[in-house]
Amino acid sequence: MLGIAAIILICAALLIVYPDITNENTNNSNQTVIVGNTNTTNTNATVVNQEITDTNSSNQTNTGSTNSNQVVVVNQDNTNQTSTNTNQTATNTNQQVTIAEAKTIDDLAVQLTLKQTGYCEALAPADWSFVSNAEATGTDLFSPDQSQHAGWGISAVYTYMYPDVDSFLTTWLGYAFTGSFDTGNITLGSSQELYEGFIQRDFTTSTSRKGVAIYKTYNFADPTMYVVSMYMADTTNDLWSTNGAIPFSVAISIRCVSQLRPTTSSVDVSTSDPSDSSDNPEISLSDKWSEAILGYENVYSPTTGEHYEAPLTSQWDTGPEGSGYYRSLPGGGYEKLERGFGNY
Repeated sequence: MLGIAAIILICAALLIVYPDITNENTNNSNQTVIVGNTNTTNTNATVVNQEITDTNSSNQTNTGSTNSNQVVVVNQDNTNQTSTNTNQTATNTNQQVTIAEAKTIDDLAVQLTLKQTGYCEALAPADWSFVSNAEATGTDLFSPDQSQHAGWGISAVYTYMYPDVDSFLTTWLGYAFTGSFDTGNITLGSSQELYEGFIQRDFTTSTSRKGVAIYKTYNFADPTMYVVSMYMADTTNDLWSTNGAIPFSVAISIRCVSQLRPTTSSVDVSTSDPSDSSDNPEISLSDKWSEAILGYENVYSPTTGEHYEAPLTSQWDTGPEGSGYYRSLPGGGYEKLERGFGNY
């Protein structure tokens, strides 16, 4: 497949310049914390019987030490007086402390690392490549075998060529995946409105790939043109249901600066910050994303900033700080992770 960085330039008839691909490796460590059991020792307390005998001929009352459970028996023949203390026994109680098994994301989540190239940055697995064109109009991220892909592109579109967004998307995506402008190569699903003008569409291709596109349209005073900014994620057909969450999350995390957006037409691409809303108003796509993606959720450490794609099944419902996602700490204990993409 050609990728967005290439096809967006073909649509705009611009020269494609690819920077070197940089791979970053991050070593994850597994940690196991052993939780011990605590037993409480039961004690028995017995108050020894006391028997006090008084041989005085007259009735006397025992004035010894007071016992809260004391029974006094007095002989009526004025010969003997016996004071008997009842036995006191402290009842044993067995206390059993049950410690719930810890549940962390340690061995289940996929760690995402911060990657940067040119005017863009994104969160992706360490072994993914990251390329962009020199014109600040497109970027692509690929897994090593290219079975998984995420990308972003932005293009000015003339209405006389593509009167609506659907006609543009089917042509653009079709060429990206097949190298042909045949619109029959792409099948678009129904539209789903997200927020701040973003729209989501599922798609399938004639080359056995499926994925999702999220795009936003900008209109100008000039009715003869409009601008489309699109994020996309895809895998081979057999991987989408099990692995699609990874490229989907990577696509949402992409942040790029461009002069084609109306509010950033004068931005200096070389010195701008892709995560600054004044340079890139579309950071709201990842900032506000809160939905689970194909059985996974993006979470991050509030102390290290490390990001993870965690399966929903790794959530610890009875965690030490309440329900949520946790990771093991090097020195012992656990850290509760924050949901979302945060401010990376």
